Amino acid sequence: MSHSFRALMPKRLASTGRRRAAVLSLVPAVVLLCVPSGAQARDTAHFLPSPAGCSLSKGPWNCIAECESGGDWRKNTGNAFYGGLQFRQSTWKQYGGLAYAPRADLATRKEQIAVAERVRRTQGWSAWPYCAKRYGLGKRDRALSGLTGWKDARRDVGVEAVTPDRAVTPDR
Repeated sequence: MSHSFRALMPKRLASTGRRRAAVLSLVPAVVLLCVPSGAQARDTAHFLPSPAGCSLSKGPWNCIAECESGGDWRKNTGNAFYGGLQFRQSTWKQYGGLAYAPRADLATRKEQIAVAERVRRTQGWSAWPYCAKRYGLGKRDRALSGLTGWKDARRDVGVEAVTPDRAVTPDR
């Protein structure tokens, strides 16, 4: 401590100034020991509670719905997004939602999830960018997807896979 600062301190505190300085100098070291870094942070991330108290063990769709619509599977606020997973009407129609209901907010939770699975197979979790990132779903999806994701996506939209024996060769 500087002498000018010590003069401003009451006498009682000045006598304990050295002790206080010693204790305060340890604070950064204690904080650094308590905060995981690098690999430790990655390894402990899945042990931390999910945001908003969502449990991925009950399935990712409940977490996405909690994030997107507050868990209200009948949500229709007039913002052109519908249901618990906040589908655009065009997405609902494109991925077969009309087989269940005219709009996502009129479909059951199970029906919305069925359509969401089709969307996820073609677009991945990026269809719900903020909420998927919030729960770490994008990383998991990329690790688990592969060529099977493309096969499922083509089947869902009615495109047959081209095999080498059926490949079209250009005329020369």
